[in-house]
Amino acid sequence: MTRREFLGRATAASATLALTSAPSGAADAPNRVSVQSPFDIAPGADGNSLALEGTIAVGSGAPLGGIGTGFIELRPDGCFHEWQILNSGAWGGGRHRGGRAGVAPPVSPNLRFLLRAAKAGGGAPQLRRLYLRSDENDLYSLGYVQDVEGIDYEAYYPLTTLRYRDALLPVRVSATAFSPFMPGKTRDSATPGFHLVFTLENTSTETVEASLLSILDNPVVARSENRQLKNTLRHEGDCSSLLLESDAQPEEKSDLGSICLSVTGGDPSWISGTFCQYALPGLAEWSSRRVNSMRLDLLRDFFKSGRLPNTEASRDPAQEFKLTDEEIDALSSGQLKDYCRQLSGDALLNRVISDARAADPKGADTDALMRTLLKEIASNLSDSLAGGERLSSTWGTGALASAVTLAPRQRMEIRFTLGWFFPHHAPGGREIGHQYANWFNDAGEVNTFLLTNYAAHREGTESFARALADTSLGGPMAFAWSSQLGTLVKNTWWSKAGHYAIWEGLGCCGLSTTDVDFDGSWSVVALFPELKLGQMRHLTAFQNELGQVPHNYSDGFDRIDRSGFGRVDMNPQWVMMVCRDYLWTGDTDYLTAMWP
Repeated sequence: MTRREFLGRATAASATLALTSAPSGAADAPNRVSVQSPFDIAPGADGNSLALEGTIAVGSGAPLGGIGTGFIELRPDGCFHEWQILNSGAWGGGRHRGGRAGVAPPVSPNLRFLLRAAKAGGGAPQLRRLYLRSDENDLYSLGYVQDVEGIDYEAYYPLTTLRYRDALLPVRVSATAFSPFMPGKTRDSATPGFHLVFTLENTSTETVEASLLSILDNPVVARSENRQLKNTLRHEGDCSSLLLESDAQPEEKSDLGSICLSVTGGDPSWISGTFCQYALPGLAEWSSRRVNSMRLDLLRDFFKSGRLPNTEASRDPAQEFKLTDEEIDALSSGQLKDYCRQLSGDALLNRVISDARAADPKGADTDALMRTLLKEIASNLSDSLAGGERLSSTWGTGALASAVTLAPRQRMEIRFTLGWFFPHHAPGGREIGHQYANWFNDAGEVNTFLLTNYAAHREGTESFARALADTSLGGPMAFAWSSQLGTLVKNTWWSKAGHYAIWEGLGCCGLSTTDVDFDGSWSVVALFPELKLGQMRHLTAFQNELGQVPHNYSDGFDRIDRSGFGRVDMNPQWVMMVCRDYLWTGDTDYLTAMWP
């Protein structure tokens, strides 16, 4: 085959792919990825989907987060990947991706969403994971919970939509995920958080009871032996929030901060904190002489009722309850009752105590049963739940759920909001922090800001997304430029002092590289000009004695690549950028300061 023939065939193949994946309307996402289970690999109903089997890993997705905040990636499998919010990992920067030498990177949270649906008139409820993870399918112990059949995924930045397909469910479920992204509103567009808005529609002819469940681990100071986690539940109006934080003050502070999960709408229920084995994706092994042994999970009761037990433990019981068998034997009746009541604040321990009392109603409040239960709890805490020295506790996982009743054909929204606050960004050991730390004091305040401004943020973000799609050039072109805007979230730093920069790659290859900025900064100056102008002003401080501009920063905003001054292309590019910035913004003060 000649080179001409090869190029001709490649062009024809590309044209065919473009035609088969083109949207039906200009405002639609031009490409839809339909991630399906291995038992249903047909394309979507509109014929424009790219069908991938559920066993095929999709290695990228839409970023959620703000400019300079770090990000989380929502992929076509419905899972949240790349938790680049804890000031480490690739986003943390260059050679210091793992943080301090010899210190393991933070453990990523395990955020999951599930749906329970049941017809109000009777019949068995159905419980679905709203994601595709074959490694969590446990037909032996968790046969009543399954993946949805498939997910139609549309990532049209800054909005991402997932449509969950399952023919057996009496409700149609979709979710739209977004962070505020509005040209000219830089602060709003630099918020460390996002919304996930679920729409539930009853497609049956009977009333349906539907419940959405979210489960989230506490990731704060995951590398510290003495984590001192604290989970706080709050209710305001129709919103319930769970703030996950820590009282620890470790030497390595990159993952010290907080994360907040909120649910708005419907009838809420909650678990403020429990052990991760009791939550997804596994089962808690519970040793007991009463019944030999048990395997417990929080989904059983949720499957039956559609509600969580409303337990409100704020701290790790493994650190609060360390009595020996002898000390338990010495407790009075009143002390036994107090300990059982306190420990019942944890969802797993509440389940153990409640089940024991239900199995023996007559002996439920006897000293003998309470002593047996307290010894059993102490033994399990010192085993797999926290370890002999109680330094390996897995406590900290929280959950929020919301239930609604849907009449036939009725639709309702339930909104989940996630915010984070990890202010100690210290690439190369020198803390630069985050701009968002000037606006918030913890993740709870982030969520309050997102919740208060939800309507305006959604309207502004959707308006911008529609503007990007409104073009005569066709959907694929609009998709190309919209998807590239995700780089403004994935690759940006914005320090507490106000210095902004963007990486060539994800935490690599050059921070604020002049020649790359020349080609790639058009969207920045067009959408958020204050960032670009501030970036240029700060870099002038590093011009050398000949007036040559620097190549890029080195690990932060106080050092540069000293070996890069000799590149002959950068100085004319710099002049042209200054000229362009002025012509675009009309900022004469900027031109006056930069031109000399």
